[in-house]
Amino acid sequence: MNEIELLKTRVAELENFVSLLKNSSTIPLEIDQSFKDRFATGLLKFTGTGVATTQNINLSGDPQLITVPAQPTGTVGILVGGAAYNILYK
Repeated sequence: MNEIELLKTRVAELENFVSLLKNSSTIPLEIDQSFKDRFATGLLKFTGTGVATTQNINLSGDPQLITVPAQPTGTVGILVGGAAYNILYK
């Protein structure tokens, strides 16, 4: 197979792969492994579960309607570049 035919074959394979990615509802294994590798290098590190902070709000005696976010189920702690964050999840 000459170089032009080889290139045509490789381009067709890439086009097919891109088409599969566009129509897929799951993360391809290569990307999934890439995320796992990045987490393993310390870029992001899971630190376990945490606790969300709260605050008190003083209301007047008049009836009031206040819309608040849904109560989260919990948090997941992550460490990013030395800073710890608690991410809420439902």
